[in-house]
Amino acid sequence: MMPFLSSLLTLLAGLFGGYLGAYMAKKGENKAIHEDIEKLVDQVKAVTTTTEEIKSSISTEAWKRDLKKEACYELLKQLEPLSAVLAQLLAAHQQQDDPEFVRQTQIEFAKAYGRYMNAQIVVEMVGSEHLRTALRTVTHSVHVSHGFIKGKLIGDAWASLREFSAANEALMNACRKELGFEETTT
Repeated sequence: MMPFLSSLLTLLAGLFGGYLGAYMAKKGENKAIHEDIEKLVDQVKAVTTTTEEIKSSISTEAWKRDLKKEACYELLKQLEPLSAVLAQLLAAHQQQDDPEFVRQTQIEFAKAYGRYMNAQIVVEMVGSEHLRTALRTVTHSVHVSHGFIKGKLIGDAWASLREFSAANEALMNACRKELGFEETTT
């Protein structure tokens, strides 16, 4: 009976050992798969985070470009009326026979200059140093021209208006460069 019991115990121990070995192998395999899944999930999270950062960066860059475009457009749109009213103001001071026309033209200049300054503020905030420098040159030439006109220095006023025109062209080129367009020659 002992050999039978011994054989039975050996058989049971072998079956249990086989089962335990298979169980542990399967458990190890499951744990390895679980670790692999965790690694994949972490990688997917990292890729998703990077993708979102790239999307955000692209969106921010597009927004900045649109803002610069709108600012340049608005500024350039305000230059033509400002230029026209400076010429009218010069003509009014040359005539000197209609003080009401001079007064009305000065009011129109103040309005045009105010709209220009509002546009200038935005460009000063969003523009590159190159663009801001060109903008300051235009603004300076407006001040010089207006001073000559008010001082009734007609010859100097005409010369400063030509400088104002050249500064406008340089500003347009700076806007083109800022927006990535080909710079034109004057």
